[in-house]
Amino acid sequence: MLNIEKVIENFEIIKSDETLKILINDFEKSENKDFNKILYIVAGPNGSGKSTFIANCYKQECIDAKYINADIYAKTIFNDIKDEKERNYRAMYFTIEKVKSYMNENYSIIYETVLSHPSKLEIINEFKEKGFKIFSIFITPNDPNINIERVKKRVNEGGHNVPQNKIIERYYRSNKLKNDLKLISDEYYEIDNTNYPKIIDIKENDKEESK
Repeated sequence: MLNIEKVIENFEIIKSDETLKILINDFEKSENKDFNKILYIVAGPNGSGKSTFIANCYKQECIDAKYINADIYAKTIFNDIKDEKERNYRAMYFTIEKVKSYMNENYSIIYETVLSHPSKLEIINEFKEKGFKIFSIFITPNDPNINIERVKKRVNEGGHNVPQNKIIERYYRSNKLKNDLKLISDEYYEIDNTNYPKIIDIKENDKEESK
């Protein structure tokens, strides 16, 4: 089981290009197919540090699960599609199909999502109904302007862009849905990533603790 405290204790700031290399290297590499089926959800607004957190998990070799991310599919499988909107659209729907396929095959997976729409909660509930344990990590800074600046920095480092209006809209929609995510999760960790990752809310075995 993923040890969040250990990941944060050994956390490194990784540049966007290096994060991408780590994630592509570990992309779907795991062959984990255990009886303790686990869905790891890493959720939060654009520019919150989700991919960096997952890259730290892989770099520390503290998780063994297939990684699902539409951005990675867009940069690999659909990279030859020149139209960015079409490329991202195809990657998004391919991701949904992959998620459901792995669910039916009982693979433990890591699913990264902005969580800006209730449909993502519906997918998570499908996993729960299939007997998966839901292990959720919600990451966000305390101000959407921080997200905007981090996305700018990511673009300068070779990462993908997100329009500012969408960053702000998704920031509030995602934070609004985090309580619903917590409710359906077996374990839930909320991380304030304003300056450095810090756990501020925990739900374990139906027991809740705010920090």
